[in-house]
Amino acid sequence: MNRMGLGLIFLGVQFALVTTAASAGGLMSADAVKALFSGKTAKGTNLKKHISYKVYFAPSGQLKILMQNGSTRQGTWRVRDDGNHCVIVGNGDERCQRVRDNDDGTYTKVVAVGSKEVPIVMLRDFSKGNQLGM
Repeated sequence: MNRMGLGLIFLGVQFALVTTAASAGGLMSADAVKALFSGKTAKGTNLKKHISYKVYFAPSGQLKILMQNGSTRQGTWRVRDDGNHCVIVGNGDERCQRVRDNDDGTYTKVVAVGSKEVPIVMLRDFSKGNQLGM
């Protein structure tokens, strides 16, 4: 193979590595979000209000929340085809955000504001089943 051919192969491999690195930590697909949340308990933090909680996402679409002060809340959750994770807590409005895999065991729910992503919630420590005792 000539130098030109080897050079093109080398550039192609470099491009593939850069593209893979750029997509790591990206927004999750609807299937990946469903697999991450369904039937799991996670620890969460509302990044605006600095409130921590634990939440269980039942496979049925129900959710249960144990707030840091010991109070509880209930609601529903779903994943839209576009990958948005949506929740309704109590009688509130449905709130939907995309989920970003941070590649460190944490996940950030984000909303788009113009051309920027605004982080809303940080989730971590996903474990199987309802770990809330409620």
